[in-house]
Amino acid sequence: MQSNGIWKCLLLTSLVAGSSPVGALNILGLFIHPAISHFQFFQPLLRRLAEIGHNVDVVSPFRDAQPPKG
Repeated sequence: MQSNGIWKCLLLTSLVAGSSPVGALNILGLFIHPAISHFQFFQPLLRRLAEIGHNVDVVSPFRDAQPPKG
């Protein structure tokens, strides 16, 4: 019953991760490929991460038309 051990490990990991305080992360988005579709796909996610308090830096050949405030 190997799967029983896996479930115990997942439960322990989630309990430990859920009990520790979590702060804001520093996130770096590197979009060096000159394809705007890659940037547009991740742009809403990066914007939302910045809105909820994470420090998000983006390196891209494309400008964000509406960068988040702050």
